[in-house]
Amino acid sequence: MGRDGYHKRYSYGITFSEKTVGKLRATRLIQGPNPDSIIIAGRGDVIVKDSKFAIALNLYAHSGGKATLDLPINRPITTIFDRATLPGVQYRLELVNVTVPNYWFLFLRNVSMQGPLCEITLRDCVKILPAILGHNLTGTWN
Repeated sequence: MGRDGYHKRYSYGITFSEKTVGKLRATRLIQGPNPDSIIIAGRGDVIVKDSKFAIALNLYAHSGGKATLDLPINRPITTIFDRATLPGVQYRLELVNVTVPNYWFLFLRNVSMQGPLCEITLRDCVKILPAILGHNLTGTWN
């Protein structure tokens, strides 16, 4: 217990493998004062209920396709992210009454000029922390 009388809770990233199926079932998961996120990638199989925790989505551009994302913050959502809603993913993330505080992490992976067209529309995304992981990219930055 800390000097202030509260138990200190710390959480690091919870991540998943590209090779094996990792499973997480969590209810009432609450991030501590210095959290990372549930980093859904690879072949993860995740169900989170009645929780308040940051989420990191990995999207894979090399498969092409289209998706529309609603990633609200500070209000409970119930949704499923899987291959039916996000092109190229092998994971399944089910959120039931989950609040993502502050912002979502959004990783767009395998971006390439030679890849198929991948279109991601951000609709209800007040705050995201994006990362683009790519190769052979050309263009200008404005």
